[in-house]
Amino acid sequence: MTNGIDVKGYVFLDETTVFEGDISAETVVLEGCMSGKIEAGKKVYLKRTARMEGEIHTKHFFVEEGSVCKADLEVNLSPEIKEEIPKKHPEPELPKRTEKISANLF
Repeated sequence: MTNGIDVKGYVFLDETTVFEGDISAETVVLEGCMSGKIEAGKKVYLKRTARMEGEIHTKHFFVEEGSVCKADLEVNLSPEIKEEIPKKHPEPELPKRTEKISANLF
């Protein structure tokens, strides 16, 4: 992996961190700014000061109010589940209105 962190355990990027690259770990806690891809075997936490842009792949995703995340997100997707998800969800069929509605607004 180039420009990245690859560990079996825990990665913590504090609020002073500005990181560009990929992270592979069991758990990732982000308080700072990151651009890249996160692959976490267990959990990703975006704290209120976090700024994330890129991709996130994890089993569990937690985000605090105030954080900013512009990323493609895959949560808890095993290969079997991925195959079952349709690429595009069909539009729901809305009931047809058959009666006329009028209202006096003033």
